[in-house]
Amino acid sequence: MRTAYPKKLYFNGFDEMYLPDLTLGVSSTIGTTVNLFAPTFLKLRQAFEQGDMAQAFTLQQLVNRRVETMVRAGIFSAVKYGLLRRGIDCGICRAPFAPLTDQSKRELDEIFSEAS
Repeated sequence: MRTAYPKKLYFNGFDEMYLPDLTLGVSSTIGTTVNLFAPTFLKLRQAFEQGDMAQAFTLQQLVNRRVETMVRAGIFSAVKYGLLRRGIDCGICRAPFAPLTDQSKRELDEIFSEAS
């Protein structure tokens, strides 16, 4: 696509695939967790652009671990919880989405506390 349409913008949509998609020429990303972990995504892109693939890979693994934790908890509830921790109260998810368990909140607290 990039060869056929070099002036178009291409977006990544799966946070877990950000680094591989950068190698394919994506312009940007619109993933779910980017807003919660923007500094990590910026560092990942910078490492990629500087050719530091080891650092980029390490950061992609960090992103993946955070995404896995959020998916395990319930991605939509996890996003709302992350926003609440930043002072943005979006309420809770309606049925059929389950509320977060205390264990899920502890796991989410860990990834949100370490976020950079």
